[in-house]
Amino acid sequence: MALKYFLLFYQIILSIKFIDCEKSVFDFSVKDADGNSLHLSDFSGKVLLFTNVASECGYTDSHYKMYVKLQEKYGPKGFQILAFPCNDFGKQEPQTSDKVFKWAKSVYNVNFPILHKISLLSKDKTTPDVWNYLLDQSEYPGWNFWKYITGSDGRLVEYLDNFQMDDVIEPIIIKALNTKEDL
Repeated sequence: MALKYFLLFYQIILSIKFIDCEKSVFDFSVKDADGNSLHLSDFSGKVLLFTNVASECGYTDSHYKMYVKLQEKYGPKGFQILAFPCNDFGKQEPQTSDKVFKWAKSVYNVNFPILHKISLLSKDKTTPDVWNYLLDQSEYPGWNFWKYITGSDGRLVEYLDNFQMDDVIEPIIIKALNTKEDL
């Protein structure tokens, strides 16, 4: 009898995982810097790079400059960066979302959206469901500027820490875009 219940429980667990595998980032919505809903289905078919950003981090300058270059180079080919301000690591993003956007636009002339400020460590209402979806399949960020890259099907392809720069990221983007471009 116990074996019967175990097998039933196991089937239920497998079916739940199967349902989760059918989801993609395009099934979720996030908030923009002004708090308005943004449906990720608007980016359907694009390769996305989700990143937790902070304006007062030692990695800020190098990452924002890299992100602008990557967006400029691969955006026309179907690539999109989605940046989420986050104050979880070292309290290095104390500003509101709209102020972060204005700052990033004036300092780096960002060509990608700065979205609503989030918390990734608390798993509360400020953690968007799409981030829970990504983190359930990968690893929680250890600091600012972690990168989670999804393919054009909306499924996680790779996640990278803050030490990984364009020499590592570009081949992943190219492969996800199915381009044959030489670096």
